[in-house]
Amino acid sequence: LFADGCVHQDVLKRPRKGRATAGSPALVVGLSVVDRGHLEKLRTFLGSTHAITEREAQESMPAKKDGEAIHSGPAVFFRVRSKGLCAALTSYGIVSKAIRVPVPDLARSRDFWRGMIDGDGSIGVCESGGHTYSQVRLAGQNLLLVTFGDFLRRNGFSSLTPYKGASVWVIGTTAASADAIIRFLYKDAGVARDRKMLRAQHSIQQLDKQ
Repeated sequence: LFADGCVHQDVLKRPRKGRATAGSPALVVGLSVVDRGHLEKLRTFLGSTHAITEREAQESMPAKKDGEAIHSGPAVFFRVRSKGLCAALTSYGIVSKAIRVPVPDLARSRDFWRGMIDGDGSIGVCESGGHTYSQVRLAGQNLLLVTFGDFLRRNGFSSLTPYKGASVWVIGTTAASADAIIRFLYKDAGVARDRKMLRAQHSIQQLDKQ
Protein backbone atom coordinates (compact mmCIF):
# COMPACT_ATOMS: atom_id res chain seq x y z
CA LEU A 1 0.00 0.00 0.00
CA PHE A 2 2.86 2.38 0.77
CA ALA A 3 4.35 1.76 -2.67
CA ASP A 4 1.27 1.53 -4.89
CA GLY A 5 -1.55 3.05 -2.88
CA CYS A 6 -2.66 6.40 -1.55
CA VAL A 7 -5.43 7.95 0.48
CA HIS A 8 -7.40 10.18 -1.86
CA GLN A 9 -9.70 12.92 -0.63
CA ASP A 10 -12.41 13.86 -3.12
CA VAL A 11 -13.55 17.46 -3.22
CA LEU A 12 -17.21 17.90 -3.98
CA LYS A 13 -18.31 20.55 -6.43
CA ARG A 14 -18.36 24.03 -5.00
CA PRO A 15 -21.90 25.31 -4.50
CA ARG A 16 -22.93 28.67 -5.88
CA LYS A 17 -22.46 30.13 -2.44
CA GLY A 18 -20.04 28.97 0.22
CA ARG A 19 -16.99 26.70 0.26
CA ALA A 20 -16.45 23.40 -1.46
CA THR A 21 -16.87 20.43 0.86
CA ALA A 22 -14.70 17.35 1.12
CA GLY A 23 -16.08 13.95 0.20
CA SER A 24 -15.33 10.68 1.94
CA PRO A 25 -11.66 9.60 1.82
CA ALA A 26 -10.84 6.57 -0.29
CA LEU A 27 -7.98 4.09 -0.50
CA VAL A 28 -6.82 3.82 -4.11
CA VAL A 29 -4.37 1.12 -5.21
CA GLY A 30 -3.08 0.69 -8.74
CA LEU A 31 -0.99 -2.21 -10.08
CA SER A 32 0.15 -3.59 -13.39
CA VAL A 33 -2.51 -5.78 -14.96
CA VAL A 34 -0.21 -8.81 -14.50
CA ASP A 35 -0.57 -8.34 -10.73
CA ARG A 36 -4.37 -8.37 -10.70
CA GLY A 37 -4.30 -11.43 -8.44
CA HIS A 38 -2.51 -9.46 -5.74
CA LEU A 39 -5.21 -6.80 -5.86
CA GLU A 40 -7.86 -9.49 -5.55
CA LYS A 41 -6.11 -10.77 -2.43
CA LEU A 42 -6.28 -7.25 -0.93
CA ARG A 43 -9.99 -6.99 -1.76
CA THR A 44 -10.64 -10.36 -0.12
CA PHE A 45 -8.59 -9.40 2.95
CA LEU A 46 -10.68 -6.24 3.39
CA GLY A 47 -13.91 -8.18 2.92
CA SER A 48 -14.87 -5.84 0.10
CA THR A 49 -17.04 -6.36 -2.97
CA HIS A 50 -15.87 -3.19 -4.72
CA ALA A 51 -15.01 -3.63 -8.39
CA ILE A 52 -11.47 -3.85 -9.72
CA THR A 53 -11.29 -1.67 -12.81
CA GLU A 54 -8.89 -1.87 -15.74
CA ARG A 55 -7.14 0.88 -17.70
CA GLU A 56 -5.48 0.46 -21.06
CA ALA A 57 -1.86 1.41 -21.72
CA GLN A 58 -1.38 5.15 -22.07
CA GLU A 59 1.17 7.95 -22.32
CA SER A 60 1.20 10.90 -19.96
CA MET A 61 2.93 14.27 -20.02
CA PRO A 62 6.72 14.21 -19.46
CA ALA A 63 7.93 14.80 -15.93
CA LYS A 64 10.22 17.60 -17.14
CA LYS A 65 9.97 20.19 -19.89
CA ASP A 66 11.15 18.76 -23.23
CA GLY A 67 11.35 15.34 -21.62
CA GLU A 68 9.99 12.13 -23.04
CA ALA A 69 6.37 11.17 -22.51
CA ILE A 70 5.88 8.62 -19.74
CA HIS A 71 4.49 5.32 -20.99
CA SER A 72 2.50 3.18 -18.63
CA GLY A 73 1.23 -0.28 -19.46
CA PRO A 74 -2.22 -1.73 -18.79
CA ALA A 75 -3.18 -1.34 -15.14
CA VAL A 76 -5.82 -2.39 -12.65
CA PHE A 77 -7.23 -0.25 -9.84
CA PHE A 78 -9.06 -0.91 -6.61
CA ARG A 79 -10.84 1.89 -4.79
CA VAL A 80 -12.71 1.64 -1.50
CA ARG A 81 -14.19 4.40 0.68
CA SER A 82 -13.77 4.05 4.43
CA LYS A 83 -13.07 6.83 6.92
CA GLY A 84 -11.78 4.36 9.51
CA LEU A 85 -9.46 2.53 7.10
CA CYS A 86 -8.11 5.74 5.60
CA ALA A 87 -7.54 7.30 9.03
CA ALA A 88 -5.53 4.23 10.09
CA LEU A 89 -3.46 4.25 6.89
CA THR A 90 -2.82 7.99 7.16
CA SER A 91 -1.48 7.50 10.69
CA TYR A 92 1.19 5.21 9.18
CA GLY A 93 2.22 7.79 6.59
CA ILE A 94 0.21 6.49 3.63
CA VAL A 95 -1.02 9.77 2.18
CA SER A 96 -1.26 11.47 -1.19
CA LYS A 97 1.56 13.94 -0.49
CA ALA A 98 4.74 13.95 -2.55
CA ILE A 99 7.02 13.06 0.37
CA ARG A 100 6.39 9.88 2.32
CA VAL A 101 8.31 8.63 5.31
CA PRO A 102 7.21 5.48 7.16
CA VAL A 103 6.54 5.78 10.87
CA PRO A 104 9.12 4.06 13.13
CA ASP A 105 7.07 0.86 13.56
CA LEU A 106 6.98 0.38 9.79
CA ALA A 107 10.61 1.39 9.28
CA ARG A 108 11.68 -1.46 11.58
CA SER A 109 9.54 -4.10 9.85
CA ARG A 110 10.95 -6.52 7.28
CA ASP A 111 7.37 -7.10 6.10
CA PHE A 112 7.07 -3.41 5.25
CA TRP A 113 10.31 -3.34 3.26
CA ARG A 114 9.41 -6.56 1.48
CA GLY A 115 6.24 -4.81 0.42
CA MET A 116 8.28 -1.86 -0.84
CA ILE A 117 10.47 -4.19 -2.94
CA ASP A 118 7.27 -5.83 -4.20
CA GLY A 119 5.89 -2.46 -5.25
CA ASP A 120 8.77 -0.17 -6.21
CA GLY A 121 11.73 -2.53 -6.29
CA SER A 122 13.16 -5.28 -8.42
CA ILE A 123 14.68 -8.71 -7.91
CA GLY A 124 16.69 -9.93 -10.86
CA VAL A 125 20.11 -10.77 -12.17
CA CYS A 126 23.02 -8.91 -13.73
CA GLU A 127 26.02 -10.16 -15.67
CA SER A 128 29.65 -9.24 -15.15
CA GLY A 129 32.81 -10.94 -16.35
CA GLY A 130 30.88 -13.84 -17.80
CA HIS A 131 29.16 -14.55 -14.48
CA THR A 132 25.54 -14.02 -13.46
CA TYR A 133 24.75 -12.44 -10.09
CA SER A 134 21.60 -11.71 -8.14
CA GLN A 135 20.49 -8.09 -7.92
CA VAL A 136 18.01 -6.32 -5.66
CA ARG A 137 17.03 -2.67 -5.98
CA LEU A 138 14.48 -0.22 -4.59
CA ALA A 139 13.52 3.04 -6.30
CA GLY A 140 11.82 6.05 -4.76
CA GLN A 141 12.35 9.23 -2.84
CA ASN A 142 15.81 9.76 -1.40
CA LEU A 143 14.64 10.05 2.20
CA LEU A 144 12.71 6.78 1.94
CA LEU A 145 15.77 4.99 0.54
CA VAL A 146 18.00 6.38 3.28
CA THR A 147 15.51 4.90 5.77
CA PHE A 148 15.79 1.54 4.00
CA GLY A 149 19.57 1.75 4.20
CA ASP A 150 19.34 2.43 7.94
CA PHE A 151 17.05 -0.60 8.35
CA LEU A 152 19.54 -2.85 6.58
CA ARG A 153 22.46 -1.53 8.62
CA ARG A 154 20.59 -2.13 11.90
CA ASN A 155 20.09 -5.73 10.80
CA GLY A 156 23.75 -6.42 10.13
CA PHE A 157 24.06 -5.62 6.42
CA SER A 158 26.68 -3.43 4.79
CA SER A 159 25.79 0.22 4.44
CA LEU A 160 24.12 1.12 1.13
CA THR A 161 23.87 4.63 -0.26
CA PRO A 162 21.11 5.84 -2.62
CA TYR A 163 22.17 7.20 -6.00
CA LYS A 164 20.32 9.25 -8.59
CA GLY A 165 19.13 7.13 -11.51
CA ALA A 166 17.79 8.37 -14.82
CA SER A 167 14.63 9.81 -13.22
CA VAL A 168 14.43 8.56 -9.62
CA TRP A 169 16.64 7.71 -6.68
CA VAL A 170 17.77 4.08 -6.40
CA ILE A 171 19.39 1.94 -3.73
CA GLY A 172 20.58 -1.59 -4.31
CA THR A 173 23.31 -4.16 -4.46
CA THR A 174 24.35 -7.35 -6.25
CA ALA A 175 25.94 -10.78 -5.74
CA ALA A 176 26.24 -12.21 -2.21
CA SER A 177 24.97 -9.05 -0.56
CA ALA A 178 21.83 -9.11 -2.71
CA ASP A 179 21.27 -12.80 -1.99
CA ALA A 180 21.50 -12.17 1.75
CA ILE A 181 19.03 -9.26 1.64
CA ILE A 182 16.56 -11.22 -0.50
CA ARG A 183 16.76 -14.15 1.89
CA PHE A 184 16.25 -11.89 4.91
CA LEU A 185 13.18 -10.20 3.41
CA TYR A 186 11.50 -13.15 1.70
CA LYS A 187 12.50 -16.33 3.57
CA ASP A 188 9.34 -17.87 5.14
CA ALA A 189 7.35 -14.75 4.28
CA GLY A 190 3.60 -15.05 4.69
CA VAL A 191 2.62 -12.38 2.16
CA ALA A 192 4.40 -11.19 -0.98
CA ARG A 193 3.62 -10.38 -4.59
CA ASP A 194 3.60 -13.69 -6.46
CA ARG A 195 6.07 -12.86 -9.23
CA LYS A 196 8.54 -11.26 -6.81
CA MET A 197 8.27 -14.25 -4.49
CA LEU A 198 9.11 -16.62 -7.33
CA ARG A 199 12.29 -14.68 -8.10
CA ALA A 200 13.18 -14.48 -4.42
CA GLN A 201 12.68 -18.22 -3.94
CA HIS A 202 15.02 -18.94 -6.84
CA SER A 203 17.69 -16.75 -5.23
CA ILE A 204 17.14 -18.39 -1.83
CA GLN A 205 17.37 -21.90 -3.31
CA GLN A 206 20.63 -21.04 -5.07
CA LEU A 207 22.02 -19.61 -1.82
CA ASP A 208 20.97 -22.72 0.15
CA LYS A 209 22.85 -24.95 -2.32
CA GLN A 210 26.13 -23.17 -1.65
